[in-house]
Amino acid sequence: HLMHQALKVVLGDHIQQAGSLVAPDRLRFDLTHYEKLTDEEVGEIERLVNSEIRRNQPVETMVMSFDEARATGAVALFGEKYGDNVRVVNVPGFSKELCGGTHVDRTGDIGLFKITSEASLATGVRRIEAVTGAGALKYVSEQDQVIGRLREVLKADTGQLVAMAVQQIAHRKELEHQLKQAVKAQGRDIIKELAGTAEEHHGIKIITRRVDAITDLEQLKDLAVDLKHHLKSGVVVLGTVANDKPKIVVATTDDLKGKVPAGSIARVLGGNMGGGGGGSALLGTAGGKNVNELEDALSAVPGLIENSLFMNDE
Repeated sequence: HLMHQALKVVLGDHIQQAGSLVAPDRLRFDLTHYEKLTDEEVGEIERLVNSEIRRNQPVETMVMSFDEARATGAVALFGEKYGDNVRVVNVPGFSKELCGGTHVDRTGDIGLFKITSEASLATGVRRIEAVTGAGALKYVSEQDQVIGRLREVLKADTGQLVAMAVQQIAHRKELEHQLKQAVKAQGRDIIKELAGTAEEHHGIKIITRRVDAITDLEQLKDLAVDLKHHLKSGVVVLGTVANDKPKIVVATTDDLKGKVPAGSIARVLGGNMGGGGGGSALLGTAGGKNVNELEDALSAVPGLIENSLFMNDE
């Protein structure tokens, strides 16, 4: 009841209850609202509820007719069905609602109120979860332990934690940027090196190499695509080992996708390694089970391309 009224004060009279769960030390409250609550709004809701808790007001209950209850200003929940007589729960000077549930005798019995989460439940409906009493004290204690641990890790006072975290994040982003630049530079070196190894088979340039320096499949794809653009016309097949498993990427230039479809080549190579593969006509991937089969699979590429050319010519 206290939170419902606080929500109306902070967010507006459009607030309606759309569902709830009340337990001895926690609660869940669904409300009609159109946007995420700000930190300031959450803080003000907590302040209002805890202010009423500290007032330790008696919680009054009265049974009267529905019309009499509405005449006193009692709030009826939207969508609820009421009989001729209703029970009114009143916190003097703050909240008056129709409700038949169990309540504390005084607001001070609640002890403490703390919102733990606020999120979207559906379009126009949000969910607030909170803890009270012993549950709130336990939550605050756990948060204090987290803050204490952060002080140890960041070697900073509580008031400096946010600034230190922002500084650490900025430092990490700078390191990530530097790493990306280093990877790009390394990639340019690798492209320059591998481009010179292209061999021609049946009039098609082919680059077939094992690249142990790159174990990430996405990075290997990027390298293969860069290499095929460098070739302008040709097929690139790169292999590596990731997590003790052989991986292969096949990239075909646009002019050859009909004759040497990358996905088809990758499917055969994956089968040769005891695994599988596939993809589009321009880019394919394959994976196997035995690292020792990677070299044999790469060695088979020229023959596979020759067979593909023969099949497509027919």
